[in-house]
Amino acid sequence: MTRKSESLSETDKHAQICFWANAPSFFEKNLRFPSPSELRISRIAIKNFRNFADLDVSLGAHAVIVGENKIGKSNLLYALRLILDPSLPDSARTLREEDFWDGLQRPLGKGTRILISVDLTDFEDDENQLAVLAEHLVETSPMTSRLTYVWQPLAGLTSDSSGCRRGNFVRSNSI
Repeated sequence: MTRKSESLSETDKHAQICFWANAPSFFEKNLRFPSPSELRISRIAIKNFRNFADLDVSLGAHAVIVGENKIGKSNLLYALRLILDPSLPDSARTLREEDFWDGLQRPLGKGTRILISVDLTDFEDDENQLAVLAEHLVETSPMTSRLTYVWQPLAGLTSDSSGCRRGNFVRSNSI
């Protein structure tokens, strides 16, 4: 069993989420995991989102997310939803200033942004997945596509009546 543990921020060394690749056989017996030839997330990178200052973790074929309460498991899953959930309305993709990592200097600067990216692999055997993900390829061996969500305040806009800065999101593979 391989264990990867990533710090969530420089200011809170105690806060960690653990990712287990190749989970113990208990999970394999009790949960259905995709076969090695099915689409899977191979890497997650998150910058400046909620409690994640800078997270970059590579995942194996099987992953389990474990952590104490208030550690960021739900924030991690919401970050994945921002990219992967087509049923999530644009209104839920519109983030607020409090969604930026607390360690950033306020007011937020022009170049400050939230960046969430997911690398997907093991889809080359499925023609439908290949057709959708081919335009997002970042590597050909193994075939890997990157989906990226970026949120940043719009230049020249100030806070609205609720104290939030208005912004814009972009989904891309080129960042």
